[in-house]
Amino acid sequence: MRHNNPMRLSKLFFLSIFILFNQVAKAETSWYQVEIVVFERINPVLDGEYWKTADVISRTDVKNLLSREEVGDEQVSFSILPEAKNRLGGTYSAFRNSSHYRPLIHYSWQQPPLERRSAKFVKVEKLDESQSFNNENIIPTDETEPLFIEDLFQQNKIIDGAIRIRSGFYLHVDVDLTYFAEVTEQFRVMEVANNESAISVQERIPVELKSSRKIKLNEIHYFDHPMFGLIIQVSRL
Repeated sequence: MRHNNPMRLSKLFFLSIFILFNQVAKAETSWYQVEIVVFERINPVLDGEYWKTADVISRTDVKNLLSREEVGDEQVSFSILPEAKNRLGGTYSAFRNSSHYRPLIHYSWQQPPLERRSAKFVKVEKLDESQSFNNENIIPTDETEPLFIEDLFQQNKIIDGAIRIRSGFYLHVDVDLTYFAEVTEQFRVMEVANNESAISVQERIPVELKSSRKIKLNEIHYFDHPMFGLIIQVSRL
């Protein structure tokens, strides 16, 4: 009967540990590809729900994504990836061809894995290209209160917010988005009913979507709201 050599078993044990350590180290240094599709509902069913208007304060701890023109072919953190690398093209096309939804944002970016204390919020924004401002818009008169540039920018936004991907024992995504919804007659009636002091209604009503969720790589995750939504996928780059 043959007996296992203790020295041989010891070598096999340390070899296994070495291989496992290399696999973990490689996983921790592998970058992520984060892809998002933000969409709005064309005819949302509110079912009597009411979202009180509130002052929207844009996050200051955000990271602006770099464009392809700025980084070229280099692997630069928090830069937008070429469209050819997108994996949710079918989802985007389905929204674009739908009579119920309208896609607003679709792109992906690359970033290194970062733990919560060092993870960065990425700026997510969509402007209303049908609106433009001239000098008459930004020069206040004696009858009006001073306008701030940030106020004007918010009037021109459809989506404003940020998304953060953070690593750890699990992968998490933090969503903080505001959708500036066009005021429908249904919403106008609810605004008056719920706010007796309301004299007029803004052209767009800010609606927030905030959520934190544990996610898995390569899975498609859906963040829903009666008026808009987000689809996100995180995968290895």
